[in-house]
Amino acid sequence: MLAILLLLGTTGVALVATLLSVLLLVHRLRRRNRVSPAHPSPAPVGWLWSPRLAARLHRRLRAAVAVARMVARRHAGDPYPPRTVGLAGELEREAVAVDHHLALLGRLPVAERRRPLAQVIADVGRIERVASRLSMLEVQAATPARLAA
Repeated sequence: MLAILLLLGTTGVALVATLLSVLLLVHRLRRRNRVSPAHPSPAPVGWLWSPRLAARLHRRLRAAVAVARMVARRHAGDPYPPRTVGLAGELEREAVAVDHHLALLGRLPVAERRRPLAQVIADVGRIERVASRLSMLEVQAATPARLAA
């Protein structure tokens, strides 16, 4: 009888440990899938690796926001941060809004999402261009004048 209780106890501990590990993994994947670390994303976790168009657009948004956050992080303690920090915040909010729209479109049937996806593709491209320009402005501002000449 004691052996059965020990076996059940050991099995229970193993099941609880496995369940906690799976929950932790799911939580970390959901956090990694966010466009902005501060805002939960409605995008499915499968978009981290899916080759579908909506998933690729989502990953492009994540990359653009990562660039914008890098620009803002460089001036985290500045008493008078440059305007690029405010622009990076606006870009991040815009990307989160586009990501929410993209997640809704991803649930539609293929025939119904074609036309709206064209607008989202344009929005993602615009966000990427702005993030790239922010990065270039940051590099130009950090380059000493005599090196730039």
